[in-house]
Amino acid sequence: MRRGCTPTWLDSQGGYHPLIGISRTDAGAYDEAFLQKTMHECPGVVPADEFEADFAPLVSLGREIPTQAGPIDNLFVSPTGKLTLVEAKLWRNPEQTRQ
Repeated sequence: MRRGCTPTWLDSQGGYHPLIGISRTDAGAYDEAFLQKTMHECPGVVPADEFEADFAPLVSLGREIPTQAGPIDNLFVSPTGKLTLVEAKLWRNPEQTRQ
């Protein structure tokens, strides 16, 4: 991000709203489960088409999908049958110092 720029989101009516950061102490509700739920309910927040156009639009197949290697946080499929796996991670994770 360029210095002096404010991250902004655009709403469906064409309005724009500056994004504000939250402190670590206020971040309790914004954990990895929140990210997974948001992506599951609103797959458009994942910019799959920026990586490869064939992967968009995403359709959610579920969260915490069990595999032999461990659960997949979010699993999506495109209309062309291409799979997208997402591992949700917070930028600043309060568990980052865990053992």
